[in-house]
Amino acid sequence: MTFSTIDDFYVDDGVVKDGTPSRIRDNVSREVEEGLRRYGCALIVRACLRLELPTSVACTAQVLLHRFYCKHSVVEYDVRVMSVSAFWLACKLEEVIQSDKSGCLTLRDVLVMFYDGIRREENGGFMLLDIYGGFYLAFKDAVVRGERDMLRCFGFVTHVEHAHPFVLSLGAQLGLDTSVLQTACNIVNDSLRTTLCVRVKAHCVACAALLFAARRHGHGLPHGWWYGCGVEWKTIRLCCEELIDLYESHRDGDAYISVSDTFLKFETKDAGVLLQSKTPHDVKINDSGLDKPNENKTKRMRRQ
Repeated sequence: MTFSTIDDFYVDDGVVKDGTPSRIRDNVSREVEEGLRRYGCALIVRACLRLELPTSVACTAQVLLHRFYCKHSVVEYDVRVMSVSAFWLACKLEEVIQSDKSGCLTLRDVLVMFYDGIRREENGGFMLLDIYGGFYLAFKDAVVRGERDMLRCFGFVTHVEHAHPFVLSLGAQLGLDTSVLQTACNIVNDSLRTTLCVRVKAHCVACAALLFAARRHGHGLPHGWWYGCGVEWKTIRLCCEELIDLYESHRDGDAYISVSDTFLKFETKDAGVLLQSKTPHDVKINDSGLDKPNENKTKRMRRQ
């Protein structure tokens, strides 16, 4: 049984900066851990867009990923696996998986998209995961185990409160136009790549995003309006400084940083096929496999 109405997973700034298991137990630098968190969030956002799922799935998955790495190390749990586990769990929490309909989202679809996102940067083309190979089975098993570990880590408390509803309601009360609200929502989406979601509550992030967006558009706001929302100025400043650091450090993009020898070797040549001339929408994945599955592999799997 999961609890989806409890919003109490927040940690102090000192814990996030210097007290995570990655920093204490495995001596991972703060820059490396933050880089891996952002890399995992980038994989989640990219997969959500390509699978044409609601934005709430990516938002929930990123929050779950940040929470998990407040309790466990990036060395112990590979971010390339746990990002998939967080995404798959978020799909269930946001109820986008409809098993009673044909063509519903499956874990295989998620694995194929994440595998391509992991390998695309180094190969330049669409990497199609071989669903008949041993790597696929190991990848799938690791993701399922990661999801179970994530639920145990949270004590089956999976409630996530997003800042977007606060942005819309507060923006309407302040009389902000649509362009300012859209910019504020984009800033909230960007803030999920940072640890703000586990340090301050959603309405605090919403106030900071509105202030950030209003100043970017040159829109004036009443002085001290955030006090009516129960938010202190130091919290607003903390959020804005975190966002500025994100935008300044994100110019080089997100890349995977190896911190341990994982048993999953994503660089294995037999794990997938490079399709230079095809896009993910050109590749048909049906119940029997890819376009033309290898009959010998199919027979061997049936005999086993």
